[in-house]
Amino acid sequence: MVPVFGMPRKNLVQAKSAKIIVGTASWSDPGFVQHWYPKGISAHERLGWYAQYFEMVEVNSTFYSVPDLRMVERWCAVTPDGFTFDVKLHQLFSFHSTAAKLLPPDLQQRAQTDEKGKVTLTPDLEEAMLDIFLRSMSILRSAGKLGVLLLQLSPAFSPRVHKLEELEHLIGMLGDYRLAIEFRNRNWVIGNQLRSTIDFLKQRKVAFVSVDAPSAEHFTIMPSNLDEITNPQLAYL
Repeated sequence: MVPVFGMPRKNLVQAKSAKIIVGTASWSDPGFVQHWYPKGISAHERLGWYAQYFEMVEVNSTFYSVPDLRMVERWCAVTPDGFTFDVKLHQLFSFHSTAAKLLPPDLQQRAQTDEKGKVTLTPDLEEAMLDIFLRSMSILRSAGKLGVLLLQLSPAFSPRVHKLEELEHLIGMLGDYRLAIEFRNRNWVIGNQLRSTIDFLKQRKVAFVSVDAPSAEHFTIMPSNLDEITNPQLAYL
């Protein structure tokens, strides 16, 4: 997957400062490790090598755990000025089934769980988790290297059982950040639902993530013919 973010195409001619930034999803993809990085390069050296060829990266590891502050400091140290990190929000925020062990230690004891050990998301837990998550992001932000926070929703987040308003709490808490939302259930963007979804994002200036995917009707595969701009300052592909 190659994420791209920048100005909407229809605005590129009008805005001289428009910029398209290209990068990949993760710098530690197994294919990269096997075929692209120099033989013998250590895991700690990969990001610095990657940053010689790309201007941005979409961080996937943050979907599974909150990065240690010292780790984020290293990310900043080994990348040049102007490098951009788009950061995927933790799976707790995106309606994925989340095991308590994937939370920071301080929250594991506080979280309510079901009989399978899966976390029950509450507003208080969401706020506490976001506070910890944004501490790490503050390092990237201070360095001028934080791009977009990416909310990659679970396919289970469906209009048949959920409402877009369930995202309001998180969107409100991230009002000072650039946020992009990737839907993984196509029912949000087909038929009469499409306009409601796009209008919801436009009103909140949240970027709709466009996905270039093979054509298929499976509910987890998004239509690739969508070219919706919901934040006039940002497009994310």
